[in-house]
Amino acid sequence: MTLTELEGKLIGKGDYTHGQGQAAWGHLAPLVSELAFDRARATLLLRAQKSVQPESW
Repeated sequence: MTLTELEGKLIGKGDYTHGQGQAAWGHLAPLVSELAFDRARATLLLRAQKSVQPESW
């Protein structure tokens, strides 16, 4: 989930205003890093995860 998606969910539900969201993100920004999505790596990790899970999962 991206910060934009998270902000949209919180503001969209009416829990926070846009200004409140921006103020909170300002404090969290030094703790967060955004990475480019690597589709090939994500696919590899998902396949590896599925191969070790029991069939009942």
